[in-house]
Amino acid sequence: MRGRMAVLLWCFTRLGLLVALFSVESVVVGDLNYFRHSLAHLGSAGLAGTLVEYPVPAVGVVAFPWVLFAGHSGFVFGLAVMGLVLVTDAVFTWQLRRASRPGDAAPQLVWLLAVPALGAVTLARFDILPGVLVGFMILAAARRPGLAGWALAVATAVKLWPALLLAPLLASVRRRSGVLTAFVVVGAVSVAATVLLAGWPRVFSPLRYQSSRGLQIESLAATPAMLAGLTGLRNERIFYAASKSWEVSGAGTSGLLLATGLASIGLVVFLAALWWRCFRAPGAARPDGLVWSVLAGVTGFVALGRVFSPQYLLWLAPAAAAGLVVVDGSRRALLRWSTGLLLVMVATHAIFPELYRPLIEPSPWSPWIAVLLVVRNVGLGWLFLAAAHTAWRVAAPGPARRREDGADVGHADLDVTGTPA
Repeated sequence: MRGRMAVLLWCFTRLGLLVALFSVESVVVGDLNYFRHSLAHLGSAGLAGTLVEYPVPAVGVVAFPWVLFAGHSGFVFGLAVMGLVLVTDAVFTWQLRRASRPGDAAPQLVWLLAVPALGAVTLARFDILPGVLVGFMILAAARRPGLAGWALAVATAVKLWPALLLAPLLASVRRRSGVLTAFVVVGAVSVAATVLLAGWPRVFSPLRYQSSRGLQIESLAATPAMLAGLTGLRNERIFYAASKSWEVSGAGTSGLLLATGLASIGLVVFLAALWWRCFRAPGAARPDGLVWSVLAGVTGFVALGRVFSPQYLLWLAPAAAAGLVVVDGSRRALLRWSTGLLLVMVATHAIFPELYRPLIEPSPWSPWIAVLLVVRNVGLGWLFLAAAHTAWRVAAPGPARRREDGADVGHADLDVTGTPA
């Protein structure tokens, strides 16, 4: 993709998001208002009682524009947050273009389409930051492992979930000391700053907050309950919970919550086995194994939990786009996987905010929205299974296979079904 075309597409799509945010999708600014009100009471609540569902470094991220524009209206605060999101987006787009092979437009195109596919919610959340940092990690891992380690460490300090990616990163690089140094330094500074500013309990408050949450209506685990409730088969209760999200409860939800716990344990066991496989076959883990291990870990975390929010897909899109820059043998599989991700993002955008009302209140449209929810969640489940299967095959130890062009590719030249690509 030529530079001018990429710039025009970026400007056109991002301008469209701004127009949507200030018109038909204005409901997505709810989190911005929540951040603003929370920060306004920081003096009385203290850091120990402010935005406790986020790590303290994440509070610093949203507080930066608040402090920068202290005394201005909430509208200005919202514009500042959106400006930081757009700058992050633009820098990542430029980095993808800079790192891509000449004439290869796929990485840029996936990212350029992913942001508008998810909608204006992209501009009103800060989840793009850890997602892009993981994308930078993938781009830097081969040549600058220390820089990759710093990107991953900062992402973990902001959102915690990137800690899942430390093991595959270590398995994919030759010089591990830089990665470990970055992780230890950033982790120690984050914990020390949290303890000094807010006390020990604040270190663990995000984990306690998440563990106390119920079954969010958009999660894959909630699909049976939502389908039964929206089609009138059962009388499920949908309510706005203390977690500031819509949850579902009913006769079968306790079993569904148990299932999410068992699925999470299963995910941990699978990831541990996958990481061990990557360490046993470090050659296969560079770079295809790293990319697929990242996608499998993050998609599993998103798909198998009790909570799902649209912005979680921003954790996946940068990794997929960056992966298209560096993978070799499994490129066609990743192109198919990225296409599936874009379709899941479009379906998620249709549900929130466009069709969210029939999802939480009885309506003649509710059964149809239930079908759309099922289709989206099936797609999310496929993304996890495909990524997990391909990651396992790519990381297989053993003698290298040879592609048709004669290049050694290990076990990387596989599609998502495990057959030669």
